[in-house]
Amino acid sequence: MYFIVLIIILLIIDYTEEITINAISFVYGGNADLYPEIVNEFNKYSQKNDLDINLKLTILTTENSTIELTNYGSMIDMLLMKKSTKYDLYLYFDSYTSIYGPHFINLENILEEDYIKMFSSELLNIGCKYNNKIVGLPLFFSMDVLFSNTMLLNKYNRKVPETWDQLLETAKYIKEEEKKLNNTEIIGYNGLFSDDESGTLSLFEFFNSYRDSNYSPYPKVKSKETKDALIMIKKLKEEIASDDIFSRDMFYTIEQLFSNNALFLKFYYGEYMPFFEVSAIPGKNENVSGSIASPFVISVSRYSNKEKQEAAIKALLFFTSKDIQKRYFIKNYYLTGIDSLYDDEDVCKMVNCPAIKGAQPYSTTAYNVTEYSIDYYFAKLRQYSYEYIFGGATIDNTLKKIDDMRKIYYFSLNIDNNTMMGIILFILYSITICIMIILLAIVIVKQYKPKYIFIRYDHWIISISGSFLLPLTIIRIYGKLNVMKCIMENAFFLTGYTLNWIPLINQLIVDFPKTNKISEWLNQTRNRYLFLISFIIFEMILHGCLLIFPYDIETILKSEGENFQKCKMNNVFGKYIHIIIKFIYFIFLLSSLLLIFIEWNMKETLHEIKILFSLNFINFLQFIINKIIQSMDLNNYYVDGILFSMNIFVLSITNYIHIFLLRYYSIFFENNKNSIESIIDHFKENNLRFSPDGTSYSISTENNSCTTQQNKTDNSSFDSSATQKRQSQSHNSKYSSGNVYPRKMSQILKYHYQQTKN
Repeated sequence: MYFIVLIIILLIIDYTEEITINAISFVYGGNADLYPEIVNEFNKYSQKNDLDINLKLTILTTENSTIELTNYGSMIDMLLMKKSTKYDLYLYFDSYTSIYGPHFINLENILEEDYIKMFSSELLNIGCKYNNKIVGLPLFFSMDVLFSNTMLLNKYNRKVPETWDQLLETAKYIKEEEKKLNNTEIIGYNGLFSDDESGTLSLFEFFNSYRDSNYSPYPKVKSKETKDALIMIKKLKEEIASDDIFSRDMFYTIEQLFSNNALFLKFYYGEYMPFFEVSAIPGKNENVSGSIASPFVISVSRYSNKEKQEAAIKALLFFTSKDIQKRYFIKNYYLTGIDSLYDDEDVCKMVNCPAIKGAQPYSTTAYNVTEYSIDYYFAKLRQYSYEYIFGGATIDNTLKKIDDMRKIYYFSLNIDNNTMMGIILFILYSITICIMIILLAIVIVKQYKPKYIFIRYDHWIISISGSFLLPLTIIRIYGKLNVMKCIMENAFFLTGYTLNWIPLINQLIVDFPKTNKISEWLNQTRNRYLFLISFIIFEMILHGCLLIFPYDIETILKSEGENFQKCKMNNVFGKYIHIIIKFIYFIFLLSSLLLIFIEWNMKETLHEIKILFSLNFINFLQFIINKIIQSMDLNNYYVDGILFSMNIFVLSITNYIHIFLLRYYSIFFENNKNSIESIIDHFKENNLRFSPDGTSYSISTENNSCTTQQNKTDNSSFDSSATQKRQSQSHNSKYSSGNVYPRKMSQILKYHYQQTKN
């Protein structure tokens, strides 16, 4: 009895020791039966070698699932983003490495260096690396090649083409000759520009074929190479094929590979009818291949536990071993990433080794698409390219649309940028600032002394210097946006605005109609600076907090337009900081407006108060305009940048002019004032001549008031100051009687009509 129990326990222990690992793969275009064979082979190998590993593979195909390749990519991405432990091994196309890479383990820390070196460095560098770390190995790779109909070529004594011009010339000649024999069914070239992944690859391959050499980098979108490639695609379609032939999918091509009606066909490497000769895809020049290697990568999840990761590594080594590569993958016409196998006689009996070596070094494409999903980008690439190939779109507009998808637009000082507006704005700002500096230097060097000094010289310098900081806020629209630029925009604006207004508010408090403790305290030089510095320090703390609660850089993606970025505060604490900053801005305007109203009739600062009111009004207007611009949500970097920069430009200039006039008003208006006074004096001398009834009018320029005198015996007069005092009392009585307005309002109105300081 105890013996039986012991056996059962041992069986349970033995069962629980077996580790089950799960893998997932998507098979596109058939050959789904190959994977179960290899999985069964591994499980046999595991059992034979006591690995205690059971591998289960989930295969998604177009036949057994409604998931398309594009949706498969999104599904896997969603699993990995959730750090799912459902799967331990992932099999995927290399175009997804840049997206999935962070979720896989670094194989360089686990596998031996010699083992990794077995594989093609080109395939590893582009298809299997993320942040310079190897996160996968090429299980196999596919590569398009050119199938040339040797029966037709030999018939007309033609060779397999090595360039697109040769292919075009040969196809045109043979089609014309066959037409003379009443054979109008010959397909010159299939193109394979279908609206699926095959079409995407065909575009990449054609662009790649226009490199100067096999070692040249992949062409940029708006390069001459890409432009010439698109032109040649359309030329091939129109001269040796048709819209219908070029847009057919891979299944149409497979049918043609088993017929004798096609002259040149582009398709994945494989063995088909013997009258087709395989060669590398032609290029712009001889010895340049357009063939692109597309690795199918196998990787191990970071989110599996250590035990499952170790088991998954063993499965990965089994799948990528030379023996399995030869017995399963190469035998089924999958190309291996192990270069040394193409020197193996047995391998070369199964595949065309010279054709594969002719495509070396393998060319791959770096899919550097960070803003869009890779599937969306591919779909748009095909759409825009096909609008030119099959439609009436222009080549330049097509290239711009493709380039716009991968480009973030911003203002720049580069001459080769898409717009000169960045340079124009920079020149405008530079010239204006230079004029401001020169004007300021002139009055400083010439030592002009105004008749009346509203604000002390040192505080006036501080105030006007704020107008030089405000233009720096446009740093945000130049170059690619980052968090620091968002913070600096706010810092320059608020600091410049603080320097503009704090000295002015300080002076308004000092000039308050009634002397008080606050005005006396601020009248001291030390306290004036303390008042200013306290605001600056507080603002520095606020902007320092924005480093802790930073902005998000929001990318505005345009389906057919120019992508751009803008600062967006999503953090709750950051939003509160923004509210405080706006509150400070608003307090400056409201407090200064209240003080301006109170001191409106002060004789000593009459002109300066009017200037400050104008300044306050323009700043309020700028605040409203800025809010309108923000609410418009233009979604256009160009218009948004121009409106923003011009708004800041106008604010800076107007603040500078008004603050300048606060001290040097008399320089510009002294002559006009003297001229008016001379006219008044002349009028006074001849006033009797102008008054037929004997009444004379005496005009006082000091208080801008008129008093009437009659040349009669009573010679009665009106005392101007007494009249104004009665007016002030009348207003006070009017607004205080009956408690219509609060007492504070009555006091403010009293100060408003006061002309001298108590």
